[in-house]
Amino acid sequence: RAIEKINNDRIDIVEYNKRFYPEDALASHVIGYVKPISEKEFKDLEKDGYRNSDLIGKKGVERSYDKEMKGQDGRENVEVDAKGNVIRQVEATESVAGKNVYLSIDMELQKYMTDAFSGKSGVFIAMEAKTGKIITFVSNPEISLNLLSSRIPDNQWTELVNSKAKPLVNKGIAGLYPPGSTFKAVTGMGILESGISPYATVNSTGQYRYGKLIFRDSHKSGNGITNFAKSIEQSVNTYYYVFSQKAGINNIVKYAKEFGIGSKTGIDIPGELTGTLPSPEWKKKRFKKKQDQRWLPGDLINMSIGQGYVLATPIQIASVYQTIANNGVKLRPTVVDRFVTYSGKVENNKPVVIKKLNVSAKNLKLLQNALRLPVSGPGGTAKVLYIPNYPVSAKTGTAQNSGFVDNHSWIAGYFPSDNPQIVFVSVVEGGGYGGVASGSMAQKFIYKYRDKYVLKKQDAEKKKQEEEKKKQDEKNKNLKNNSNVKN
Repeated sequence: RAIEKINNDRIDIVEYNKRFYPEDALASHVIGYVKPISEKEFKDLEKDGYRNSDLIGKKGVERSYDKEMKGQDGRENVEVDAKGNVIRQVEATESVAGKNVYLSIDMELQKYMTDAFSGKSGVFIAMEAKTGKIITFVSNPEISLNLLSSRIPDNQWTELVNSKAKPLVNKGIAGLYPPGSTFKAVTGMGILESGISPYATVNSTGQYRYGKLIFRDSHKSGNGITNFAKSIEQSVNTYYYVFSQKAGINNIVKYAKEFGIGSKTGIDIPGELTGTLPSPEWKKKRFKKKQDQRWLPGDLINMSIGQGYVLATPIQIASVYQTIANNGVKLRPTVVDRFVTYSGKVENNKPVVIKKLNVSAKNLKLLQNALRLPVSGPGGTAKVLYIPNYPVSAKTGTAQNSGFVDNHSWIAGYFPSDNPQIVFVSVVEGGGYGGVASGSMAQKFIYKYRDKYVLKKQDAEKKKQEEEKKKQDEKNKNLKNNSNVKN
């Protein structure tokens, strides 16, 4: 009210609507934000009932489901006389209330993992293996939604855009990284499906020579005689160098496409990128000079271990492991659990099947069994995730990146191995070895999830059984007493 009383012709008072986000930066890249509709947006959306005074979703769920949440404005056209009195109603459209959107994000787990990423840049995603619903989605650094929904000074906006940490980028769907050894699950399937026996071996000596080129193994001293299972357990590069060449680029590309590498997952957050699935055809289109267009043996060798030209988003790798965990059934990732109408009707967001993986059940089982070994095997690279009586399947990855001093740290997997419920992927930018930085993130999440959903459920069931036993004992005691009285 005091502002309204200001009488100064040098001051303009501009009113505008603004949405307040109580959690501010938490899950910011999932939720997104709204701002006043722009002239271009209004021009495109006026036909859909938008007004030039509306707030409109700019990012995240706010944008994806803007129309569902907005509903439809009512409108009445009437005929009036010269004095403005209504003569008759010409046309009327009833308003339709918008729906409430309930996210599948578990905000307790979301906050826990956001705190775990404090001071680090990267991604953590956890998804239900059998529904595709995402329960945790951290893209760090997160950013204040209350800031983004406000009028940001030009200098502050420039600072955000140019920040090396990229707070404006949803790294879960638009962060492009070499997937490192998490990609070996994809290459491995291509090798098996090409007809190469899982018992075929190579001798890992620490380096692999191809002509004049030398490619290093993951262990300087080598891993010795290695078959498929051991190659996953100990992340033996030489196995993939040798057998990807025997399988051929066409087979590797074919099964990478099967898993969705190089394609969008279809997640319901705008801005998803496709990544890069290199091939001889891709290289011809990508480079202008003839000498740069040639597909070289080294291109496949690098690609086989998730290096070279191949780039993937964390959600793509999460989708790969969701497909493996769900016995080859690939689901569309989603961050929405349900919609609720104004009248209270609940519309559950049902799982959407993208495809059934076109691979043999035998080879899929071989891959599933192998993915247990990094955690439980004697030479496993993901032993940090070992929990007695709670088996976890996982594959670590250490991805080289010239833009960082240290390599990117990856881990992807699912748990429990026997009946997968949750798929996870973690990327720590510049985090180094996958089993340490990202492994630590995954470990924290698994323990937190188990404490919240598994142990509490077990305790509740145990308590229920004890109460039922107590009631039954009391009942038996009463029956015995009644029997003694009759006698």
